[in-house]
Amino acid sequence: MPQFRQLSPTELERFFLKRGQMDLTEYEKVLARMKSNEGAEVQIGEGETVRAVKRRLTVAAKNQGKQLQYSKRAPEGTVVFRVK
Repeated sequence: MPQFRQLSPTELERFFLKRGQMDLTEYEKVLARMKSNEGAEVQIGEGETVRAVKRRLTVAAKNQGKQLQYSKRAPEGTVVFRVK
């Protein structure tokens, strides 16, 4: 027999994003702790692309009034950035 569970409106939003919306929660959490001239390395997950991760980071940073700079020397499969 299947198990049913009603979802809260917040949980439901994660499954039904409006067109053009992305779930940036994890990106925003990381960026919220970072200050100017601090940086990080992101390991690209399976099924993700460098381009998509950079885009999500940039949008999340912009939402917080921050700008990012990306390294062109990052190892393959990673994104290295710093907060400007």
